[in-house]
Amino acid sequence: MRAGAAALLALVVACVAVPSGRPDTSTCGLPTSAPLWVDYAGHDAPITPKPGLVLAVSSGTTVPTQMRQAGAATVFFDLHLNDRVGTP
Repeated sequence: MRAGAAALLALVVACVAVPSGRPDTSTCGLPTSAPLWVDYAGHDAPITPKPGLVLAVSSGTTVPTQMRQAGAATVFFDLHLNDRVGTP
């Protein structure tokens, strides 16, 4: 094996062996069935959180926590993503 190929193989093995630091999403509470329906629940939207709902919230930690305690799953929704990363 050439030195360059061996170095590349070593780098790939090292990257796979290092934990990514991402949370385990298998226990995040989101349904595993498709399609995944998400309702926007930010800015005082008139949605009552209950088990089975997946609600998108754009800020804070208190409101999403209360929604999860009521049985709903939550996801973060960034209303200004295009301002942060641009548009294609």
